[in-house]
Amino acid sequence: MSKLFIMVLVLSLGGASAYAQSAFKGFYATAGVGMETFMPSADNVTLTVKNGPFAGTYNRTTTYPRTLDFTGTLTIGSMSAITDKFLLGIGVEFEPIASGTDTVQTVGSAGNVTKSTYTQKFHFNLFLTPAYALEENKLVYGKIGYSQSHSDVDFDAEQSPIHVAEGLVIGAGYRQIVTGGLFFFGEANYYHYVPTDYTVSSLTSDGVIFVSDSKISSQGFSAYVGLGYTF
Repeated sequence: MSKLFIMVLVLSLGGASAYAQSAFKGFYATAGVGMETFMPSADNVTLTVKNGPFAGTYNRTTTYPRTLDFTGTLTIGSMSAITDKFLLGIGVEFEPIASGTDTVQTVGSAGNVTKSTYTQKFHFNLFLTPAYALEENKLVYGKIGYSQSHSDVDFDAEQSPIHVAEGLVIGAGYRQIVTGGLFFFGEANYYHYVPTDYTVSSLTSDGVIFVSDSKISSQGFSAYVGLGYTF
């Protein structure tokens, strides 16, 4: 009788361990909403006048505002169990940004001021997520990976093409099962993007061609809450 009890206990513990693994193991999808703030900066800012009496290249100083925008996240990925407590995941993420247009002020070498705009469109992330199961239905995780930021800078009302900056995303989060495969999550991220060339050309009514060049780098933070489902 005692041997039978021990066998049942061992099988029960094994089942609990398997549940701890499987609660978050497998393919998943998430959707969330939140806020983000970014701090762009510009170096090597020049304005080149291609023709006319003022043809030449002029150094400029550009000041970018700190942005604060609503944003969202849509993610798909997969979690695999390493042990009964540790998991490792991989995922891809799309982050649309409900960004307003931020005004950028540029001061020329002669003291003249030009207004332009800076708009963030979205981020794309490819990342790994090392994770630890606190309980059967609770999980904490880290996040590290490759990130792209898609944005544009419009000079003197001349619309620029979308520019792509590349960098790093690092984050941490928490998940808790609500029912079945449905879970709640909260997450915070840090982004760092390397300097990227932004070039905008414009043509005046007098036929003068202007080319604005700058290297823009940025870093920022985001925080989300949302729901996900493990399949």
